[in-house]
Order: sequence, then structure tokens, then C-alpha cells
Amino acid sequence: MISRRDENIYIILLAVLVFIGIIGSEVSVFADSWIRKADMPTGRNSPGIAVFESKVYVIGGSNPVGLQYFRINEEYDPSTDSWVMKASMPTPRRGLAAATANGKIYAIGGTGPWGVCWNNENEEYNPVTNTWIKKADMPTIRWGLGAATFRSKTAIEKIYVIGGWAGNNPPVAANEEYDPSTNTWTTKTPLPTPRQYLAVVATETRIYAVGGWDYSSMSRANEEYDPETNTWSIKADMPTARGNLGAATVMGKVYAIGGFSHSTPFETANEEYNPETDTWSTKAPMPTGRQHVAVVAVGKNIYAIGGWSLQGHAQSVNEEYSPDIGVEETQNVKFEMQNAKLTILPNPFNRKTVISVQGLVLSEAKNLSLQIYDLTGRLVKSFPLIPTGVAAVTWAGIDDFGKLLPAGVYFCKLERSKSSVTYQIILMR
Repeated sequence: MISRRDENIYIILLAVLVFIGIIGSEVSVFADSWIRKADMPTGRNSPGIAVFESKVYVIGGSNPVGLQYFRINEEYDPSTDSWVMKASMPTPRRGLAAATANGKIYAIGGTGPWGVCWNNENEEYNPVTNTWIKKADMPTIRWGLGAATFRSKTAIEKIYVIGGWAGNNPPVAANEEYDPSTNTWTTKTPLPTPRQYLAVVATETRIYAVGGWDYSSMSRANEEYDPETNTWSIKADMPTARGNLGAATVMGKVYAIGGFSHSTPFETANEEYNPETDTWSTKAPMPTGRQHVAVVAVGKNIYAIGGWSLQGHAQSVNEEYSPDIGVEETQNVKFEMQNAKLTILPNPFNRKTVISVQGLVLSEAKNLSLQIYDLTGRLVKSFPLIPTGVAAVTWAGIDDFGKLLPAGVYFCKLERSKSSVTYQIILMR
């Protein structure tokens, strides 16, 4: 784990290298590494976690023995490494799932204090107004479930709530789709391997249900769901069988973190799944082994917050993981096109920004491309370039289909043959 002092040293060194022109390729300074961030104010395990406009919301949870169930809702801002208390969730519970859709956060299912037990509550939180309202209950009562938001090809966001447990029975295979725009639920094709305390995450094209408990033991199962066709596929098993884990996606890859395994109840395992190759890789372990840990991605970083640790109490620990990802902003790259210079103004931008490529000549325009990618590595916009000395295009934050893109970090990549230069663009709404 890199200390904050070492991190500052590396940043200074990088700045010096960039200034004197030594760097000649794409770089990722802190790839596959962890650092400690500001602790969560209220230690708890098994909360829900979601992201809205690059801020993290940790909702509900309990102490390890379940004697205290929380309504607490705390907001973490990675840009300032600080926490703020927000309006409490109406129903105290743990083992719930949380997901963001259409600018709202939904807290779904879970279990409450003894005598209340598992439930099918669905409560909507508005981060802008800091208020909660009740929504249509989930059809299947359960806790230890997973949820992920999927954005369809028609730009409609729906939440898929998968797996869980409903008491003394085996884990459930329920897969239920919630449409926030109509406040309705629809039953979908069930999970092939019923599990509780699994991790459920979405990429741009699929949803993955990883690990969990299959009633008799921890599971290595990795099953892929396609919301467009309502079908499941069996994928390569996760190397470490475990339940009570967390997971997140960055650049189209899935990271399964922590949990309860056959070897330890407080796992540090961090395993990366690549859907393109259907393979797993072992990554830098989480510094603080935990189960019931809440895991979420903000941009290119992953946050593992709270959980239950070896010390036997609910954790406040907040650790940030930086994966080794493929798209990075590059500085001073040795580019084959002599005198070519990329300028983006304004940046950050709200309504539109102008991307200029200066110094182009006709002989250098062959096989030249200018493209915009999102944080998952998905191509969202392509531009034609005309070799007239200065090639300028205006981007209004829309994709190739004319749809408005959400606020966030994007990458502008100018490429010719095997040479490329990539710059970060920040879109604000």
C-alpha cells in the first residue's frame, strides 16, 4: 500500500518527468494499488452503497451481531476526501441493495431488527433535495441480495435485483426488474445458481452475479445476464469461493473484493474478471480484510468501505483501489505526426467544447482518427478530421446517436497508425 507521503513524492517525480520530456508512452502511476482514505463516520457492515454525481452514499447497515440496525445515510466526496451526514433512510435495515437510476438512489430489500426481519421495502432518495419517499415494494421479500442499474440501447435506466435469502429456505433465484420511470416491477429470468450475499454489477452490455452463499457453502459462480435478451450465460468461475463480498466495474472489468471464504472469514482477495477473454487475474489485495464490505467505483477508482473485520466490530475503514486500466491521459507522447498539437477548450465544459488539432498536413491525415471514450472504454463519439492545417470540431456532449451523455470524465484520443495521444475531458451538467 502506498502511503500518502510516498504518493506525494511520486506525483512530484511525475511532474518533473513530464516537464523535462522523458515520458514517451501512456502511464498509470498508481496502477493496481491501494491507499487509505478518510474513515466513514459511522462504522457498520452490510450497508447499501451507490454513487450520484461522483459522490458515494453509504446507507443503512448494522453492527456485527445485528443488535443495532441503522437508518444512517452518509455521503463521501472523493474529490475532497470528506464525509457529510445526509437525511436518514426511513426504514432501518442491513443486507439491502442500493442502486442509482435517473438521478435517484433506491434502497431495496434487506432485513430489520428482530421481530421485523426481512422485507421488500423500496425507498427512493433524492440527493439533490436530500429527501426520501416510498416506492412500489419489490415483489419478493429478501435480504443479502444484489442490484445493478443497466442502461439500455434506448437510454432507459432500469434496476435489476438478483438473488438473496428469505429466511429458513434456501437462497432465492429471483431476478426482478424495477423501472423507476413507471414505478413498476417485472419478473425476469431467474438466476441459474440461487445465492445470497452475492455481488451484482453491471458493465455497458451485461450484468454479472458473482460469488455468494449457495446454502451449503461459499460459491465461485460467475453468471452473466443480458437484459436485452433476458438470458443468462455461465462464465469462468471466480478463483476464490466466497460470500459477503463486494464488487465494482472499471473500464469494463469486474473487481471482486473481500468477503468470507473457506480459508478466512475476513478476506483480502481482489480478483479481476475480464469479460472479453472470460478470464480472471489476481490483483493487489485489500489492505484490511473484511466481509460485508460495501464496494463501489467512482470514475477510475474503487472504494471499499465499512464491513466486519478480524477485530470483531463494524469497520469505518475506507480504502481506495486504483486498477491497472487501459485508457489514461498521456503527456508529451512521441507522436508520429510532426508538429501536431491537440487543444481542448473549455475543459471542463458544460454545453460545448472545441477540440482542435493544429499542424496537420495532407500527408499525415491518412488513417487519422479522433474519438471520445467514456470511463468504461466504450467509444461514444467519432469525428472526421480535415487536413487544412487546423482541424477543429465542436463536441456538445452527445454520442454518435445524438443522445446526451451524462456528466463525467471522458477521454479524447487522437490516433494515427500505432501512435496515439489521449487527453481527459470533463463534462459537467
